[in-house]
Amino acid sequence: MIKFSLGLFLIFLGLVACAQNKGEAVNALEYKEVVFQKSACVGNDSTCAEVTMTYPEFSGENELSTWVNLHIREQMMMYLTWGTDEKEPNSIEKAADQFLKEFIDYGNDFPESVHAWFNEGVGKVSVLEEGLLSIIFTNSSYTGGAHSNQTILFLNFDLEEQKLLKNEDIILDKERLLELAEKAFREYHEVDPALGLEDDGRFFLNEGDFFLPAAIGYEKEELVLIYNSYEIGPYAMGQTEIRLPLSALKGIVRHIKKG
Repeated sequence: MIKFSLGLFLIFLGLVACAQNKGEAVNALEYKEVVFQKSACVGNDSTCAEVTMTYPEFSGENELSTWVNLHIREQMMMYLTWGTDEKEPNSIEKAADQFLKEFIDYGNDFPESVHAWFNEGVGKVSVLEEGLLSIIFTNSSYTGGAHSNQTILFLNFDLEEQKLLKNEDIILDKERLLELAEKAFREYHEVDPALGLEDDGRFFLNEGDFFLPAAIGYEKEELVLIYNSYEIGPYAMGQTEIRLPLSALKGIVRHIKKG
């Protein structure tokens, strides 16, 4: 019995030490802003494409920082390789080279119609508190056509569990959140209270039902919901940004501060 109890005690001490180390890694997370820029030109250097990627990079050689940085870099690379058939690159620089090569190839093949291209991605930490990290990513790009494309998304991390959170992990009461989001959405677009959203004529609705956006995250003491262009309305409508105070969402969404 003594040996058995001692063994359990040693296991307990190991678990406590592991939890303490994880907690220390979470609390010690620090980051700096990294800016990557690269460009290429065609036609006697008169028409150019430019890549600018700005994102947080977390310091330290611990497992947590490495894991977060991997997700951030993958997101920035996705902006540069979206829709291409090329082999997926393993660095932001190689992804930028791939994007610029496509521009050069197009400029050489169609010199009379080539215009300047750009791809700008920005990742900013919007919350880093109590084991939760929320990063908002914005991307603006142009590779020809009538207009540029802009998108916003969030990556939300549970640092203690080292888990990338899906929207369903954040939302505790979807029905109630839908009610509050629809009320704020109607106010944002000044929809007549007596008119159903499906009857307004401006919105893209799935069988007339209102829905939550793909981009959901945290900033300060608010839950932010962003409908990107074409998600719920035409490009001319732009993006719809709804902010709901977390103080009004207890039991509805996961809060930043625990307890």
